[in-house]
Amino acid sequence: MAQVLVIGDDLTGSNATGALYARQGLRAVTVGDLDRVTHYADRVDVLIVNTASRHWSPARAYAAVRAAAETAGPAPLIVKRVDTTLRGNPGSELDAVVDALAAREPAARIRTLAVPAFPDAGRTTVGGLHLVDGVPLTRTAVAHDPFDPVRHARVASVLGAQSGRSTAELALDVVERGPGAVAAALRESPADIVVCDATENAHLRTVATAAARLAAEDRIRWVALDSGPFGAALAAEMGLRTEGGAPATVLAVVGSVTDRTRTQLARTETALGARWADLDPAAPDPDRVLTALRAAAGEGATVLGVRVASEPPTAAGSAPVQDPRTAARLLRALAEVAHRAVVELRPGGLYASGGDVAAAVTSALGADGFAIETEVLPLAIAGHLVGGPHDGLLFATKGGLIGGPDAARDCLEHLRAACARPAPGTPPAPRSARSEHRTPKGDPMTDPQPATGPRADRHRPDADGPLPLLAVTFGDPVGIGPEITARTLADPATTALGRGLAVGDAAVLRRAIAVCGLDVEVNAVGAPGEARFEPGTIDVLDLGIAPADLPWGTVDAVAGRSAVAAIEAATRAALAGEVDGIVTSPINKEAIWAAGSEHLGHTEMLGELTGAAHFDTMFVVRGLKIFFTTRHLALRKALDQITEERVASSIRHATTALRVFGHDEPRLAVAAINPHGGEGGHFGDEEITVLRPAVEKAAAEGLGVVGPIPADSVFHQGLEGRFDGVLSHFHDQGHIPAKTVDFDGTVSVTVGLPILRTSVDHGTAFDIAGSGRASHGTMAAAFRAAAGFSRCTDRIRAAYGTAAAR
Repeated sequence: MAQVLVIGDDLTGSNATGALYARQGLRAVTVGDLDRVTHYADRVDVLIVNTASRHWSPARAYAAVRAAAETAGPAPLIVKRVDTTLRGNPGSELDAVVDALAAREPAARIRTLAVPAFPDAGRTTVGGLHLVDGVPLTRTAVAHDPFDPVRHARVASVLGAQSGRSTAELALDVVERGPGAVAAALRESPADIVVCDATENAHLRTVATAAARLAAEDRIRWVALDSGPFGAALAAEMGLRTEGGAPATVLAVVGSVTDRTRTQLARTETALGARWADLDPAAPDPDRVLTALRAAAGEGATVLGVRVASEPPTAAGSAPVQDPRTAARLLRALAEVAHRAVVELRPGGLYASGGDVAAAVTSALGADGFAIETEVLPLAIAGHLVGGPHDGLLFATKGGLIGGPDAARDCLEHLRAACARPAPGTPPAPRSARSEHRTPKGDPMTDPQPATGPRADRHRPDADGPLPLLAVTFGDPVGIGPEITARTLADPATTALGRGLAVGDAAVLRRAIAVCGLDVEVNAVGAPGEARFEPGTIDVLDLGIAPADLPWGTVDAVAGRSAVAAIEAATRAALAGEVDGIVTSPINKEAIWAAGSEHLGHTEMLGELTGAAHFDTMFVVRGLKIFFTTRHLALRKALDQITEERVASSIRHATTALRVFGHDEPRLAVAAINPHGGEGGHFGDEEITVLRPAVEKAAAEGLGVVGPIPADSVFHQGLEGRFDGVLSHFHDQGHIPAKTVDFDGTVSVTVGLPILRTSVDHGTAFDIAGSGRASHGTMAAAFRAAAGFSRCTDRIRAAYGTAAAR
């Protein structure tokens, strides 16, 4: 069941509102059709229904909103989202929401809080009047809007023009006195609708805190009428979150004492309710700071921080300059606080402001460094710690003087959302599991992170057991395969996820290491069990076939024989259970043919070696799985191969693969072939004659499949989380969107084999082989995917058999 139902009257505002809830780690989806409302009501945390009714008559808007509210069903919080300038039909649409709720819950004490202020956008409410940048609505351009001119600046008058419900106003001076005063005023007011003044985000939080208190103590069933931020604040104060999840806690460590930093931290207090403990620069006492942090955590604060207290200014009016010894003592104290707080309070994310502070904190936590995943804002990065006992802990950092007033807030919100949000397609974790930073067992590839920390379980078959052991083949020894293998297995951010055993020729690996300029040793072994997996060493299952002096970038039969032998050795090890999966580098088809192989490529060879009856390629890009009805065929021939039965079969195989790889209730979309899905046959009839019958046949079998959906939108919808997988029909239809979205991050997985196999999705790149310039991004992504999917090996064997190598 959705935790929050938001009904908006236009798409832009609906989506913007959804983003506010997403910042809290809630999964929000916007839909427009009523037939999609029930589909998503039980799949998301926040369901936003856009009725597109802003320009409709009041009666028509009422009917549309009431239908949406009735179709969506119950939710702990219902929000009627209104325009920031109150255009449209706010009164009649609010009536529709309340009437629908009253019909469903006749005994409920239903009241409405109308808080349309959006301070960050310059929309405030003072004395019951709604203002835009301090100007009453009736003196702004919206008073002359050609479609929906606003006739009143007083919010109660706007609502009263369409609603007969009683209205009262809560003045700003009451809000300023805090949640207790607001709660008392709300209790005393008999009105159905209370319009609340607010000029800053702190006022929204104050009203939300009071309302949440009355919901719990007086069992008030609140309906929120707002433009976005108040509803999100009320959801947070009511404790609404991913079902079963506990709130994500973020720890912040700040050493800078500049005016800019103080402004930024003040914003976190008003926007996020951050609780800061001050470290005395004259006598830093970590114990006292930890006592304050424990108290704040015990009171339910989810953003906890330590900062250096401001010292009195000098006689000249400037902040005192710290001597090096004092600065070093403060850094040690901050690092000690961070280490002890992480161990004791177990936050989901850690924010460090200032380069020296970030370095001291990561060192105190025993981390080798941090893996960078994104840039929250210029010069503010986010990712996770690598190495050490807190490997995988979400981490963000920025310079003390970087960013505007909201920079620290943005970093903390990013962390809070990242550590609270479950992977799409996964069930929520139980509360106890969340409190121990464990995540639900779902799609292990959606968000690959190192083991331990807030999302550890996704990558180890057993969270307390050894890291998965993966065989990594070189591919063609004279292509870029040896280089990207060496770089991947020498990268601590990658090997934190799994133990990698290279498979190929030790001499070739040593040459690749030299070309790449890596400072690692090679340990040649004769069997997987002999590998040591020591830091600074790459273990290689040495085949002894290809010498080190083979010319780079040429088709060579010896190289082809080595590539084939590596695939065979890795496959045997996987079938024997000596490794958890295999990761393959690119091979050259001409080379393997010159060596006597008759296979068309990697996948066909693996199919024969494992005795697989049927196998397919599955692309994984940012959590979305992409399947193919046909692959390596000329487009004209591919279209002839796309038959109803073949599509229906592909749907079945794709659905099985989705279940095997973590989606217990798979949602598959079938892409259309023709522009705009054929436009009813005007641009081609394959959707009518082939695809739709195949989808209907599969749906009748109980499979969760929809379509055909136009190809220019279905992949975008999948990446938004509407579907777990998309069935494309020919090679480029699936390749282009995946590689456009994330070329280096797209991973190929072979499904249908009784073993786990992932692969890069590029070729041997003979033109740059031996230059040391090859990027290992795709190989690292394939390794991460295999590490994540290693937990699915039991499902893989159960679904696809345990055939022995031929």
